[in-house]
Amino acid sequence: MQANKSSSKAIKEAIREKIYRPCNQVKLAITKKEMPEVGLLDDQSRTQLNGLLSSYPEDYTFQKNSIYYDVMASPKNHFKAFFRLAELSEAEQMKQFACFPLRTTFIPCYMTLDSKIIHHHVLKSKKNPKTGSKFETWGAVVDLNKKAFKHQGFQKSLRFQGTLETDGVGVSIIKQNTDTSRKSPKPNTEKKMDGNQIEHIEGLGQADLKSTEGKCVLIDPGRRDLMYCMKETSTAEEKQTFIFTKNNRSKCSRHFRYLKKRNQPFVVQKAEAILSRSESNSVDLKKFVQYIKTRTSIKNILYEYYENETTKSKETYFPESEFDFRVDQKCNLYYGNLFIARIRGFFSQPENYSTDSSVKSQLYATYLQTMLQQKHISERLDDNEKSKVLGLAKEMYRRPQQSNYKKAISTALERLQLLPFRKLKFSSKIFFDQNDQKLVRSLKAKFGQDAVLVFGDWSAPNVKRTGLLST
Repeated sequence: MQANKSSSKAIKEAIREKIYRPCNQVKLAITKKEMPEVGLLDDQSRTQLNGLLSSYPEDYTFQKNSIYYDVMASPKNHFKAFFRLAELSEAEQMKQFACFPLRTTFIPCYMTLDSKIIHHHVLKSKKNPKTGSKFETWGAVVDLNKKAFKHQGFQKSLRFQGTLETDGVGVSIIKQNTDTSRKSPKPNTEKKMDGNQIEHIEGLGQADLKSTEGKCVLIDPGRRDLMYCMKETSTAEEKQTFIFTKNNRSKCSRHFRYLKKRNQPFVVQKAEAILSRSESNSVDLKKFVQYIKTRTSIKNILYEYYENETTKSKETYFPESEFDFRVDQKCNLYYGNLFIARIRGFFSQPENYSTDSSVKSQLYATYLQTMLQQKHISERLDDNEKSKVLGLAKEMYRRPQQSNYKKAISTALERLQLLPFRKLKFSSKIFFDQNDQKLVRSLKAKFGQDAVLVFGDWSAPNVKRTGLLST
């Protein structure tokens, strides 16, 4: 049509007629568990769709006559259809549908601990816990008088009810305003109302709508541009827009991936390369069995590496390596790739200004002492390791001509080159919280303190809220 110089309006109308309308007809038919009209799909597609719909019992009907609603209301009734959809995706070599998502990471994740787990697995009691004894159980392993366990929230209604989550490094104490006991009645506590209640704009009265004139910021949520914001007073000449992209959110996670890849030892790279050849999300039995066998063959290497914060690995990850100190242009001191501290008043790379081995040895020993004084370094080494390293540094200072001391120190401090993976995950969480606060400040600076944010309704995973908000 473009070659025939058809108008853009005619082209759009043809696209709607030939593509969008048939697709919508197929979609609407499937939502009602019906086969689309003949001619909308070819024979192969109809066969595949028939196989998908036949995974439901003949007398099964979707709630509210919609597959979308029924999937959310009763997901267990759709497992066979999920499996069939995953089979079709794999057979057609399309992006695979995660039918049964698995946790494939070797970095320990958060797990839930409740009073029953503490009673049986921490206190090693074989008797069943008594009813109402959960706080006695927890009191045997933690100090419930600590600040972290104190009541919080409106009228101190948020209380520790016997559940926390931990990954072995960080801990999240779960507090709630209802008791976990199923037998006790729910307390009739009043909810505190604030001025930032989310409302749907069509539910506002004329007076409320009048009060928002000139303040509304229209926000279109998307996948690349997570938030495209435009104030209602914006014009073509004076644009009042603000774009918050996915790139703004992914900087921290990308940094984590790059850091992880750059510092990865060869033995770990090799193990992960072997594992990457098998498919963890395949629904083909032979392929999945092969994945399990492959994972089992390399699990010890990867578990030791990714659990280095709480376990001592027997593996030597950087054999024959000699890590040295360096100072970058911003006066940041590094030991290999490990950040130590920012040194004020030092010039970049001062060790390059002397060829005297005794001066270099003295500088190395000074940097080593500075490193061991840093809290984030000191807590990763025990007293014996520190004494050994300082002893080697003294010998290096006394005998600067011998070159084997630096290698011995590098071997003793090898574990410092391993990333604290669980702490990095927590730092990513902190970053996202800070990123949210920065977004709020940016919106207020751009559109004013009294701006009213109007979100378009869209149920994508990256949309937290829909409706009307007030900043």
